Formats: sequence, C-alpha cells, structure tokens
Amino acid sequence: MSKMKVWSKKWMLFGALFCLLFQGNLRAGQADSIIVLTQTERTDLPPMEEPLPQRICQYRSPLPLWLRMPLVNAPLSSHSRYLTLGSLAPQKAFNMPYREPYRSDVVEDFLCGTRIDRLNMERFSVRNPGLLRVSAADLEASRIISEVVDPDKPELEGIVSGVDVAHLPDSPQGVELKRRYWKPGWESIVQFSENYVSPNWHKGGNSALNLYNKQLFRMDYNKDRISWLNELDWRLSVFTSAADTVSRFRVAEDLLKLRSNFGVRAVENLFYTLDVEARTQLFTMREENKTERLSALFSPVAVSVGLGMKYVLDKKYPSRYGRRLRLDINLAPLAYDFRWSMRTDIDMKRHGFGEGKRIYSAFGSMLKAEMIFDITSFLSWRSYLYYNTSYHRVETEWENGLNYAFSRFFSARVNVQLRFDDAAPRTKEMYSRLQINQLLSIGFAMTL
Repeated sequence: MSKMKVWSKKWMLFGALFCLLFQGNLRAGQADSIIVLTQTERTDLPPMEEPLPQRICQYRSPLPLWLRMPLVNAPLSSHSRYLTLGSLAPQKAFNMPYREPYRSDVVEDFLCGTRIDRLNMERFSVRNPGLLRVSAADLEASRIISEVVDPDKPELEGIVSGVDVAHLPDSPQGVELKRRYWKPGWESIVQFSENYVSPNWHKGGNSALNLYNKQLFRMDYNKDRISWLNELDWRLSVFTSAADTVSRFRVAEDLLKLRSNFGVRAVENLFYTLDVEARTQLFTMREENKTERLSALFSPVAVSVGLGMKYVLDKKYPSRYGRRLRLDINLAPLAYDFRWSMRTDIDMKRHGFGEGKRIYSAFGSMLKAEMIFDITSFLSWRSYLYYNTSYHRVETEWENGLNYAFSRFFSARVNVQLRFDDAAPRTKEMYSRLQINQLLSIGFAMTL
C-alpha cells in the first residue's frame, strides 16, 4: 500500500507539472490580466447585458490558446476598452494535497473564472472576431457528412446544392464575361555581371562588364479552328574587352526576330500552317582588334516562308505539381528562303552570298520544333530546333536552355546553342562549320 501511495503521489505531481507547462502562464500575484482592445472594436453594437465580475479570481484561464494575441498587463485607460480575465495565478487545488478537501473559495474562484471566460468569448465573437484563432465556420467547413444514397431514388429533385431551382432566374444576373480570343504574353530577362580590378591589383587583371538582355513579346489568337501565333524576339549580349584596341564594347549576340504562324485545324492537335519568319540585327559585330564588319543593321536580313503542317501538344501531369510539357512541331515540305543585305562592306561569304551579290534566294524544306518542359514549378528546360535546306545548302540551329528560378523575379540560366552552316567557306579562323554559343547568367527574369 505504501508503494501505491508513493506512485500515486508521483503521478499526481507529474500531472500537475504537465498542466503548468502546458498552460504556459506565469504567476501574476494579485494583478489583473487584461486584453487591450484598440479602437478597431465595433462600437455600433449594444453593450453586453451581463457585466464582467470585478473581483480577482485565482484561476488559470485557457483563453490564450484560442486568441491570436497574448495577454498583457496594462493600466486602465479611458481611450481603450479592456476585458478583465482575472489573475493568471495557478489554481489553489493544484497545490493542495489530494487528501485535503476542496475549500469553498477555490470552487468560487473556478466558477468566477469560467464565467469571465464565457463572457469574454462572447465579446470576442461579436466585437472582435479577428482575435479568435478558429471560428465555428472553420470547424463547419471541415466536417464530413456521411450519407447512404439510394441508387433507385433521384439525387436531385428540384434542389441543387441547397438552391431552389424553381426560383432561379431565366438569365444570368450581373456582368456578362465575353470570351477572349487574343492572349498576350511577355518574357523579360535582364542579367548583368560586373568586375572591377584596380590598376595596382597585386595579381593584375582587367575589369569586365557583361550584359544579357532578352525580350519576347507574344500574341496568340485561338477561335474555333483558327490558330494564329505572333512573336517578336530581341536578344542582345554585350561585354567589355580590355584587349580590344578598336572599341571597348563588343557584341556577342544580337538577334531581332519576327515570326507569324497561321494555322487551320485539321484534327485535334494537327494544323495546316503558313509560317513566316524574318531575322536581322541592330548593332555592328566584328572581330577583336579588327575594323572589318561581320554583320550590321539589316545586313543581312533573312526571310523564310514555309507551307506545311503543325503538331501541338500541351500536357499537364496531375500527379506532379508544376510539371507541364508543351510541344510545337512545324514541318514545311515547301519552303522559300530569301536573304538581302543593305551593306556590302560586311563579310558576304560568311552569310552565303555569292561573289558581288547582295541577294540570295532558294526553295527547299524547313523544320521548326520547340519544346518547353516544366520539370517542377521552379526548374524548366527549353529546346528549339531549326532546320532549313535548299538541297544544296544546309543551315540548322539547335538551342537548349535550362532555367532555375530562385524566386519570381530572380533566376539562373544555362544556354547552349549549336549552329551548322555549310555555305560559309573554310578558313583558318573558320576551320569547322560547327558553331557554338554558350552562356551562363544569373539575374532578373519575369514571365507573363
């Protein structure tokens, strides 16, 4: 029996300590614990019929577990409204031996405290509902109602989701929303890197400045069997070269492209299309320490027109959040390639022009394929393939870009572009017809 009494005392002591830790309230002596309500409290409501008791109750209140704001001790003020919660001192019953009977004042304090809590909860619910962590509506929304449905009995008999169908208006009320057939889009990337090295740096070195810019504007039209895609793409990559004696700034990439693809639906994902694309640049490009121009504004201008079919796929993965695959393949068995150069003092042979000619044209075939694979909500892979042949000349480009978004406006990007053109003659500088352009950048990026 002695062991049983010892274990019972230990368990009661453990329970009392657990309650003290769970409640998390400190002994406040004889001071009143109050909640200060600012002027946001509704004043248009009638006063409570039952006033709060003014006595100090030795009672541990559970209201802090239900309120969004902690209890504070502050002096009364005429500019604010206070709700007295009573003292936060522990109940006397917690400190009493289990053999000692409960005193009447302990019971009175307990009843007084519960009454204060009830009145305060009523005031919070009516005057300051924002102070409550959980409302009855939140609990009601999570309730699951199980009901046995008779398969032989119609489920809907004049009432749908609690709405009386017989009293519904004949036409929808409110603002009529019209379908939008034009869908705009915009992708903006501006990435910048800078490195400054003073002339007296102990290891030497050169200052560098790099800027990459990409602006893609898109306007899509879809209605019935008609699909019309319009894109304006501008890319510019500029860097500084300390070894260049001609100019401090050099252009690594400069592309201005305008594309329009008009399609008529044949089957679900297959369209008859007419594809038109024009490409040029805005700035002059040259080699290091050389004044000879390689290309310039409208020098050259390449226009390609293709007639064929297009396959479109847009697939989402419900099992993987953020995963999406978009595929666009345009095959033109009949294509026309036209090129013109405004200037003749550029390297004409590099662009496939004949000796003394500034115009090039040829018929052939063309293939364009674009894939955008959103692996996750922050990681995406874009691949673009362009193939054009006149059956005497082959020009192809394959671009792959991997984009990692740290946030909505900040991302890292790795882009690799391969190009093959057998029209350019072989020289010491151009010993291989395979061309590579690789870029790693971190900076601002936004897509709408």
